[in-house]
Amino acid sequence: SLLCMDAFFRLFWRLNGLTLPKIMQSPWASTSLRDFWSRRWNLMVRDMLHDIVYLPLRAEYGWKAATASAATFFASGVLHAYPILMTIGADWYRLISAIGFFMVQAVLVYVESFFKSQNSDNFEGGICKRVLVSFWVLIAVVLPAPLLIQPLVHVQSCFDEKLSLTDIVVQIMVTTLIAAVALKRSVGAGYGRHQSPYRGVRK
Repeated sequence: SLLCMDAFFRLFWRLNGLTLPKIMQSPWASTSLRDFWSRRWNLMVRDMLHDIVYLPLRAEYGWKAATASAATFFASGVLHAYPILMTIGADWYRLISAIGFFMVQAVLVYVESFFKSQNSDNFEGGICKRVLVSFWVLIAVVLPAPLLIQPLVHVQSCFDEKLSLTDIVVQIMVTTLIAAVALKRSVGAGYGRHQSPYRGVRK
């Protein structure tokens, strides 16, 4: 479950001398797709990419929020595709497929933001509207998910021993976290002690 994964990765980071807040913040309670990705899902990677990619693009290069957000999703795709590259080699179709999942999310977040700016009342209100929004978030994440899952299934088939898809996912997520630790330490202090120089930048 997500809670078990959260506990595992909190322990992993603590063993590396870092204090980590919850990685997952009730993703099933998301009020929009943007809320899902920016406030609830895999917050460790989100915070890292927010500091390293999104804020510098906004503050130093003056990129618009939507463009910086798309670049951040692309960086997330590369970060998640890297362990696949290390496992099965340069299979460009599957690497592009994995990155494509995150680019689809970038487009859907933009479409959602545009729709919300034109029809803000549709994202607020009673239980029925909240149910519809929750259904939208579920569909937006699940329907494109094969773009990311299919490369993982292929990774599983590359092993002689019979590993479950869960084993493969855990291995790739651990590798991703190790890559994230190395990247974070290469650009500043350890996660949890890093003070962003872009605190005044509008998000």
